Amino acid sequence: MNIYNIDQFQKNEYSWNPVAKRRAGNYFIKLGVGVALIFALYGLLGYFLFVTHAFVTQTLWGYGAAMVILAFGLRLALNAGSRKQTRKMSSDEKHDYALYFYHRHGRKNTVLGNFYLVICAQADVCQRKYELAEQALDQIVMEKCKADQLKQIWLLRLIIALAIDDEEKMQETFICYNGIEVRSKGFPATDIVRECVDHRDAETLTEVMKQSVVVKKEHPLRIGCISIFLAYCILFYAAALGINTDSGYVLRYMFATISILVTFLGLLVLVIWLNIRLFGNETFSRRSSVNKVCFVIICAIFLLCMAENSVIIYLGLEWKEEVISQDEKYTYLKAYSERAYNVTTTLYRTNNPFVMQRINSCLPSADSNWSEDSTDSSDANQDITDNSTNGASNSASDETAGESATDNGISDSDSYSSELEQYQLLENEITAVFEYLQNEGQFTDAELSFDANAKGETYGLISAGQEQAGTRMVDVEYRLYINFNGEKTNDEGKTCTEIVLEKLYPGGSYSTELVDFYLVDPDTLQVVDEHKTTW
Repeated sequence: MNIYNIDQFQKNEYSWNPVAKRRAGNYFIKLGVGVALIFALYGLLGYFLFVTHAFVTQTLWGYGAAMVILAFGLRLALNAGSRKQTRKMSSDEKHDYALYFYHRHGRKNTVLGNFYLVICAQADVCQRKYELAEQALDQIVMEKCKADQLKQIWLLRLIIALAIDDEEKMQETFICYNGIEVRSKGFPATDIVRECVDHRDAETLTEVMKQSVVVKKEHPLRIGCISIFLAYCILFYAAALGINTDSGYVLRYMFATISILVTFLGLLVLVIWLNIRLFGNETFSRRSSVNKVCFVIICAIFLLCMAENSVIIYLGLEWKEEVISQDEKYTYLKAYSERAYNVTTTLYRTNNPFVMQRINSCLPSADSNWSEDSTDSSDANQDITDNSTNGASNSASDETAGESATDNGISDSDSYSSELEQYQLLENEITAVFEYLQNEGQFTDAELSFDANAKGETYGLISAGQEQAGTRMVDVEYRLYINFNGEKTNDEGKTCTEIVLEKLYPGGSYSTELVDFYLVDPDTLQVVDEHKTTW
């Protein structure tokens, strides 16, 4: 059986070196686990994007680029670790290790197959298995080999010819070996090879070949860390630039600030290190000064662009967060920011350390006692008014809100607590309608989640899926919206909240349908079906 012939080789009949087989198997296990984790991570990010609507759909491209870089970098790190490991193996272990990889990749990738066949032939020559070495070399596709590989092949054939004392092959292979010019090091000098040929000394030439190999340092840990860092950079900037601000989402201050510092400083260090490495490289140093200057300019422009994006992201953050309430689902925050010399406050909700969502937009503006542009305190309004008599820094509505709060002696904490209670009441009312629908036998397998549309209107998402419409399947969503247009009363004359069940077609193939209207008693959360489908 020719063990290098893919069609003839029987994997189960071959006597494998146990160490080599175990290490090769571990390599493919690690590779499979890595691929599975990357797909799982990408799926998790995609699920989070579509379920929360915290990011625009285009952000998936950034996520995809990050996953590709992560997969490519970790594969490079795994290969570097594999090469580092093979240098510590004996010739027998190295042979079977390369043979295992050859039969996994040789049929699919000829170039990769040639690479492993050369390693197998080298190991066979070192073990004086010249017949096996020649079988390996015969399987190599010479048209797919580079110059340094061809020179290595002819050197191995020369050693085999010396070992079997074939004069004709000796002269032919020596001429071929000597006629190939390569820039890379790692080959015996021509004079030494000629001397070995003259003395028919295959053993010495084999030792010279092993000593001439240039051992390149491998850094799998460094490659892995750099790939993870670059993937995180792309993930962060994709999230920061693709966050859905129309629905009230923003990055949290601590997460964004730490990420900006880590990514920018890390990229700065990485670019400097890359320049030092390249300018110390012989191949790069032989290039013209113009190419070197252009490379430095490109690196500088890249860093300036990253600095600009980092500043833009940082300036858009809420620079202080204060927890004002918490329930089973969310933590409610009061966030501060400074715009046009005004300290403004906004109410958010969150259930993670990465993003938070503005919630004041879901409340009826006519009844609201505060807005996202209201100042932090009446004292701040008074200071600005004293410094600017024309009131250019504040809008008329902000001044009126500030004066009203001062006249009535209402503190900011009381105002925010009142608004938060109102928001939580609206969530409870939507939840009451959802539970009413389930009791009526509708949406029994669904789960209620809260989100906001592009207008900032909070709604309850009941179900999302596909339904038959005519001859095709279309995407549909069932949502519960609160109707703030006018007061509604039940049969007892009590003012209630009206909630609308809508059937939405995200693809835009059909118009939104009004399914039903419900009245909710704000005190008892009792639900009454209005049995109507129009406003």
